[in-house]
Amino acid sequence: MCMRKLKIGFDCDDVLYKCNSYVVDLENMKRRAEGRDLLDIRELTSYDATGGEFDVRFNYFKTAAFYEYQPLMEGAVECVNKLLDMGHEIVIISSLDSKFRSIRTRRISEDFPRINPDNIFIVPRKDFFSVDVMLDDAIHNLQGERSVNTPFPVLIEKPWNQDCRGIMSVKNHKMFVELVRKIEYSSYLDIGFNFGNIFNLKYVIDENRMYDQMDVVEAQEPCKLISYEEMMKRYCLENV
Repeated sequence: MCMRKLKIGFDCDDVLYKCNSYVVDLENMKRRAEGRDLLDIRELTSYDATGGEFDVRFNYFKTAAFYEYQPLMEGAVECVNKLLDMGHEIVIISSLDSKFRSIRTRRISEDFPRINPDNIFIVPRKDFFSVDVMLDDAIHNLQGERSVNTPFPVLIEKPWNQDCRGIMSVKNHKMFVELVRKIEYSSYLDIGFNFGNIFNLKYVIDENRMYDQMDVVEAQEPCKLISYEEMMKRYCLENV
């Protein structure tokens, strides 16, 4: 089999660094002290402002301290290092207010020292960039007019993107590495694809397949399987 060397893009917030969950942690510290009801990250179902309690997060996003102390996502460093060990190129593409650019660039350089500093881009828009694979938590960065140019957009699952359709998704960084292995090595992928109604494709690490997320009957084939080449030809702009 022919191994592909890939350029792999990563978003930062809620992909490499805790963001919305970090806000919830900080806010709940205040709420405990005040005896108020706590926020539950599982109830944050919209990426945008809704006029509800979770809109408090946008106040945090306006402070330098928030970006100084953002915790790393569990498994993020190991994921990046593993992909680098596999010979792939890592590119960071993060949307952030320009006044916080220096903080974010420094944090990435300190926390991910093996990433080429020339591959760190803190930008207002992502549609100027092209990568072979892109991991993000926000659907508008993967689909639509302002999305990254990539034949392999991959969503990391969060409460605010559970209703997204027509895009591959993974639950965590370990699954993302395994998905990259499939793209890298295989000339044939067992892709679960529902031709009548395209839902998220879930990578199931234990079964080495992607299943339509709406399938709940384990005893039957979830949907028609197509080859990697056929899936690329029909549903991607270009081959890797």
